[in-house]
Amino acid sequence: MADNFGVLGSASVTTVATTTVYTCPAGKAAKFKIQAMMQFGSNSDVGIIVNGVEIARTGAMTAANYQWTARTVGLFAGAAAAAKPDGLTAVKTVAPSDGIYYLSAGQTVQYVVVTTAMTSINVQVVGTEVQLG
Repeated sequence: MADNFGVLGSASVTTVATTTVYTCPAGKAAKFKIQAMMQFGSNSDVGIIVNGVEIARTGAMTAANYQWTARTVGLFAGAAAAAKPDGLTAVKTVAPSDGIYYLSAGQTVQYVVVTTAMTSINVQVVGTEVQLG
């Protein structure tokens, strides 16, 4: 098996549930960042989970507002804007977050939507997956 680089996994399930974005394959390890863009339903709440640890939660958000990952602002940019990011500044540009995460074989990245379904969501794991041994 070869090493992989780029988008290792993505998911866009909007319903109230836990969704697996990426599972590190057998015989591999991964080093990655998270990139996401979402639009909330009424009081939607999203948590991001890396290997069983919730690393971030949005809290209940106003319907139709957006939140996204960007550089230099933690996992989510701003306090949920009423408009999509326009790319005019780093904070208003969707990009992989600054945090770097690691997985071993069989470990996962997930997100959980609670309260009400999202209007839209796209969570991506971007980075490198390397062959062990």
